[in-house]
Amino acid sequence: MNNSLVHSTIRRSNRNQLILCAVGALLLVGLAALNTRYFYNFFFGPFPANRQALLATTDAGTLRQYFVKISGDQVLDTGAQEVSRNTKTGSERVTASFMAVLLDDRFLIVKAQDDTKTTDFTGYLEPMPSDVSTEIIADIEREVPEVRGAFLPYMLNTDSFRGTGYVALAIGIPLFGLCLWGLARAIRRTNDPSTHPILRALSRFGPPDYVASQIDAEMLAANPKAGGVQLTSNWLVHAAPASLSATRIDDVVWAYKQVTQHRTNGIPTGKTYAAQIWDRHGVCITVTGKEPVVNQTLEAIGQRVPWVLTGYSPELEKTWKQNRAAVVDAVEQRRRQVLGQAQGVPA
Repeated sequence: MNNSLVHSTIRRSNRNQLILCAVGALLLVGLAALNTRYFYNFFFGPFPANRQALLATTDAGTLRQYFVKISGDQVLDTGAQEVSRNTKTGSERVTASFMAVLLDDRFLIVKAQDDTKTTDFTGYLEPMPSDVSTEIIADIEREVPEVRGAFLPYMLNTDSFRGTGYVALAIGIPLFGLCLWGLARAIRRTNDPSTHPILRALSRFGPPDYVASQIDAEMLAANPKAGGVQLTSNWLVHAAPASLSATRIDDVVWAYKQVTQHRTNGIPTGKTYAAQIWDRHGVCITVTGKEPVVNQTLEAIGQRVPWVLTGYSPELEKTWKQNRAAVVDAVEQRRRQVLGQAQGVPA
């Protein structure tokens, strides 16, 4: 029984989910590991700056604690500003000023958004942007040659440091939790296949293992594929490598083709096709594919169970949703009529 088509499909489904969730969790852990320096500063910073360490380093990327508070001896306005322009109105707004903070005999460029009169700043150390080096520092050194070489090779940026971390945590933590939940669910379904959606869906026909054995036995016989499904003696089966849907052929009551027109910027970009097959239990089996495959599927169903309702209409959909039992009764009457006529029995 465990080697049946149903159980083999369930095992592939569980294996795929295990792999997908494990890879997702490992990727998230890997991304977090690659950014441990950032998150260390995110959670524990800002740190009081060690002036001696700052003056001794030539690469801010080597500092473990780079989200810092600094206290300078003096602050000088370089006169350079960062300006944001509204392309619609043409208006401009100053978003930051570049200050030179004196630390002993060296200068640290600070990109400041707030009060530029203070000598205390909080921000993160980053490599000196090329435009700041060539446009701000170079101009200062030309005007005041005495300070040439006095600027530290990195700057302090007081832009929001934690914003990126909040976004990463808001996305990463739920994703990681989803991966763990998926792993746990796949393991549970592996240990107890009866909890898998495939077997739960088949339970509407009776004990799921018994139903699975029936489907498996009939699938072993020669059953030519009818479009996107296989029609056995008693079952309509839509099987994929990691998914399976099935219903009793006699339980099919309504089938129609669904055409979806896709558009990009209002321009038609193509259509997708699907056969929607509803059974008396209110369960729908959707078979997607190219239009000929969908047409073949519906034609095969119509030939096999000619009493089913075919085609779509809003009125039929409304009746199906509001009074499915009436639709099922109508199809059952059609079934008796068709079978009675085939046997020569008056309707």
